[in-house]
This record gives sequence, structure tokens and C-alpha cells, in this order.
Amino acid sequence: ALVVSRRQKTLLKDLTSEERKEMMDLVEAYQELWLDLPQNKDKSIHFSVYVNDGVIAGQTVPHCHIHVVPIESE
Repeated sequence: ALVVSRRQKTLLKDLTSEERKEMMDLVEAYQELWLDLPQNKDKSIHFSVYVNDGVIAGQTVPHCHIHVVPIESE
């Protein structure tokens, strides 16, 4: 999943602290929804949550966003 800022800003530092908080709240809400899915109830699932913040860091889209990737243990 991607959590994207409402205002088109390139970097995290370009957002207000409230906007960053709202984005992290959405990350948490997504994680809770994913874990609450019936097919995931008895699984061990963790998440990679990351931001490529700037071109040198691997950012390819000039819009601040957070990646949320569920990872299921075998």
C-alpha cells in the first residue's frame, strides 16, 4: 500500500508535522485493517514501512509517500 500526502510535496520535511502525523496514522490504520482480515487472523505478519525521501534515497516519484508492505512469516 502507499500512503500519499494530500498536498503535493516532494519530501517529508516539506510537510507540516500534522500532515506527517496524519500519514503515520493512516499507516497504522492500514496495518490494523490488514491484520483484521479473516485470512490473516492466525498468521504472523509484520510490516516494512519506508520512505524513499529524495532522489539519492531512491525516490522516483516527486510526491511524498510511505510504502507499507505486509510480510508473512513462513
